[in-house]
Amino acid sequence: MKNLFQEKNCLISANKLYRWSLSYKISKSKKEIIFIGLNPSLSDEVFLDNTTKKIIKISKNNNYGKVKLINLFALISSKPEKLFKHKNPVGYLNNNHIYKNLKHWSESKNCDLWLGAVFFLSFYSIVLTLSAAILICVFFVQHNYDGTYARNTKNWDLIDGAILGSSNLDIPNWLNWFLADISFHSIHHLSERIPNYNLRACHKANIHLLQQSKFLKLSDFSNCFKYIIWDNKNEKLIPIS
Repeated sequence: MKNLFQEKNCLISANKLYRWSLSYKISKSKKEIIFIGLNPSLSDEVFLDNTTKKIIKISKNNNYGKVKLINLFALISSKPEKLFKHKNPVGYLNNNHIYKNLKHWSESKNCDLWLGAVFFLSFYSIVLTLSAAILICVFFVQHNYDGTYARNTKNWDLIDGAILGSSNLDIPNWLNWFLADISFHSIHHLSERIPNYNLRACHKANIHLLQQSKFLKLSDFSNCFKYIIWDNKNEKLIPIS
């Protein structure tokens, strides 16, 4: 396979502990692809491990002319578990190389990006966890706050529950976009069949019905998290302190 390379380049640290990037020119095609993995194995300009061979084969079959391999952690090791034991598995220059290659990918029409399975799952898990945490917080403050409507089942009033038992969020428009306008929450409780793209318009059209509704700003959120205790006798939520 080494005879198939028109060019090859391996950037490693002076102490040979870190590999910043590894690239191969495999054909005359102008198409490029950048692979982002977890950490580099033992592949270099001379030696190719099985993973690198597979990457080159996939790239060649898809008509890519240049292949570049970079990693989240630059420490060279065939055993990823060693990353946890090393004091600096990232490497002092690695972030600069990642930035440089991502910038090239974002500006080039002929360059594609491929994320390794470990990287993708790690990144996806982090994003999913943060998104879930944010949505749980939003759901919480829209129902648990100072003065929220709370009654036992036999005393529950549907209209009061919708208007007085749910808060509307006074937040920036860009954040509303991410939340699909669920910040207009009272109107959602009055009629749950209103689609999210009509919540804002329905809220504004029926604002006269929502004069007693609670409106919260981002600065009010932290105060809401303490309202988690149900006072059955007085039928209300009370703070933990």
